[in-house]
Amino acid sequence: MQQAVLTKTFDGKFLTAVSIVVGTSVGAGMLGLPVETARSGFFPSIFLFFLTWLITIVTGFLFAEVLLSRSRGSNYISLGKSVLGRKFTFLIFGFYILLFYSLIAAYTKAVGVILSKDLELMNTPWTGSFCFILAFLPLMSFGTNLIGRVNGLFMFLLLGSFAALIFMGAKDISWSFLTHQNWSTSLFSLPLVISSFGFHGTLPSLVDYLDRDRRKIQVAIVVGSTITLAIYVAWEFFILGTIPLTGEVSLMSAWMNDQTAITPMSHISGNASIWTLAHIFSLTAIITSFFGVSIGLVDFLIDAFQCKRNLSTKTILLGAIYLSTLLLSMTELRVFYLSLNYGAGVAGIFLLIFLPTLLAYKTMGRNRVVPLVFFFCAIALAGCILSFFTT
Repeated sequence: MQQAVLTKTFDGKFLTAVSIVVGTSVGAGMLGLPVETARSGFFPSIFLFFLTWLITIVTGFLFAEVLLSRSRGSNYISLGKSVLGRKFTFLIFGFYILLFYSLIAAYTKAVGVILSKDLELMNTPWTGSFCFILAFLPLMSFGTNLIGRVNGLFMFLLLGSFAALIFMGAKDISWSFLTHQNWSTSLFSLPLVISSFGFHGTLPSLVDYLDRDRRKIQVAIVVGSTITLAIYVAWEFFILGTIPLTGEVSLMSAWMNDQTAITPMSHISGNASIWTLAHIFSLTAIITSFFGVSIGLVDFLIDAFQCKRNLSTKTILLGAIYLSTLLLSMTELRVFYLSLNYGAGVAGIFLLIFLPTLLAYKTMGRNRVVPLVFFFCAIALAGCILSFFTT
């Protein structure tokens, strides 16, 4: 009997749902995660990871319950309108735009830095960003079938390079690098950590995909989130254990110069294989995330404004989005970390933590975990504000 239940739960649809949770959460943001959390140190960062992992699972459960109480096809916008009112819908709309746009801006800048500072193929970061956009705009304008096939190839390279990188670089880890602890700065990184565990945007689709099976949905959330946590812990252990915190080439210099963790790694590592794997991993992580976020933002705008879903509409929207992010990359602003921490981070606090909890409270009434989740949101926002005024 128990074997039959397990077989029913762990079927093909379940495995697909888990992969979607992991794929949505793990993206190019992890390239900046160890740099942003380096000030706190390894153990405070891991504590934040575990805390955020737990909170996002709880809010995922709450959001799933709200979706199960509604008809098929419900999403953030429709739920916000029916449960919270039309005025609140505009707030949801604004945070959705902020989240997607901030991620695209961060990825555009990161590619420019990698192509210019690491690979030295371009003179300046903005020229690298320009060439990246020029290469991918035509591809992004076509259908999702072609993009899906290309993205599958990059995802294979991403997973393979990550596993090889961790395996080959483990011997270079210095335990002394992992002993640094500064708990007072750990909250500064919380918004970015929250956005790095975000899978909630896929739940409206996953709930229906899993035939509204409550047990299967909850297990998929737990398993997918736990795999994400394991990946982040391994990545944090590897980066913080191999790259010094301070110095001319360090995690803090990368943070100040708006660089990902790959830049100091490429200068420190004397192993050509690790250097190559690091850049394959970084570029594929950005490209796979760039695909998904760009498609998501364009589809969202087309649905919101009721535009015609054709090639010219997609090209115009993508052109406007990419041009504005390119202009941002030309400024002296630390676009990568500002976008991830304050743009995507604040939007993530609202969309991934606060909104699902508020919807659950309005739909199902009082719950013991609701005050705790709201308190967590307040702490995260406080960390974001303190970080803004102290860095």
